[in-house]
Amino acid sequence: TAKLKKSYAAFYRMGEKRKANSYKPSISRFAYFIMSRKIRLLIEKTKPDAIVYTHVFCGFILDVIKQKHGLIPKCVGVVTDFAMHPYWEETLRLDYVVTPNELIYPAASRKGYSYRQVLPFGIPIREEFSVVTDKATARRELGLDETLTTIMFMSGSMGHSNLCKVVKEL
Repeated sequence: TAKLKKSYAAFYRMGEKRKANSYKPSISRFAYFIMSRKIRLLIEKTKPDAIVYTHVFCGFILDVIKQKHGLIPKCVGVVTDFAMHPYWEETLRLDYVVTPNELIYPAASRKGYSYRQVLPFGIPIREEFSVVTDKATARRELGLDETLTTIMFMSGSMGHSNLCKVVKEL
């Protein structure tokens, strides 16, 4: 998994360094073209009214299908971070992208999205996570000492460092 993580990180950094999407042939588009066959067949068999996806690489595959075969149902990508992954620009042929808020407009525009395509509806969360609980009640429910300072530490899937070391330093 260490090699896979390094490869993904390198692929991610390449995307960050690109100036803009040119839809030029690339190794990644070729790989997604190969992977797209089964998805295309599933779409043709099930005939969905719409496809909603939350990971950019799913959109990448759908974009390749639309490029090569044309008609597919409405496709809506959902950005689940407060920043756009560098490869969202590989999904410009698709219909919409749901973003956390309108502050993503400039980043989406730089990637090539029109304002019509960007829907600032927010990041979807389960309803129970939107309930506000006061600090004292939350500490009691979680079994946390109310007299100690408590730090909540969160990280994305990339890790970006030795997380155990960061927590110990905090």
